Amino acid sequence: MGRRRRQLGRGRARRRRRAPGRTTADVIQIVDGRVAASAHDDLGRLLAGELVYTGALRTNLAAIAPRVPVRGGWSPVASEYFAISADVHVVLGHLAPEAYDCPTPDGRPPTAPFARERIARLVCSDVEQLDTEEIDAIAAHLHAEQLRQIEEAARRVQRALARDAPVVAVGSGAFLGREVASRLGRPVADPPWSATHGEMAPAAALAALLAARLC
Repeated sequence: MGRRRRQLGRGRARRRRRAPGRTTADVIQIVDGRVAASAHDDLGRLLAGELVYTGALRTNLAAIAPRVPVRGGWSPVASEYFAISADVHVVLGHLAPEAYDCPTPDGRPPTAPFARERIARLVCSDVEQLDTEEIDAIAAHLHAEQLRQIEEAARRVQRALARDAPVVAVGSGAFLGREVASRLGRPVADPPWSATHGEMAPAAALAALLAARLC
């Protein structure tokens, strides 16, 4: 098959792939079947927007937003290891408890009730002070802030790409990549490998594999 027909059936010569994982989101361009990253170390990738330190599982919630909505106002967050992004995504239904496959900050189970207790601690509170709706509102804000950060980076990286270049989202946080793709108005294409391989392999290796598949 020719190059243009091997764009996962899309007939496109340009593609971008995002791979949000446990702690980071990698925003990697693939142009004309080749990895087109502008930086080759983490500092350069941070500066270029190709590396965003926010992930679907192990990101400390205090690192995602400096304040969260509480009872019609804004509360600063406690800069402690009280809760992580997996708590947010379990509460919001983005991840099943069994997908919460890293240690919880307090050692208790990765279920939604305990996740809500951990999120409440972010504002020095508990489930006796904050009801379910209030805690879920905090979770929704943190999710939106993660999307904003990844979208901001993606808009910087996408400048060299065709407007209709699709996104291939892989990794533990692939759902974040798909949501950002929707915000950007870009189609989402399935990766040419299994979900298990996509979550286990490093983002850079996946980008190189996709580039090879597209040639």
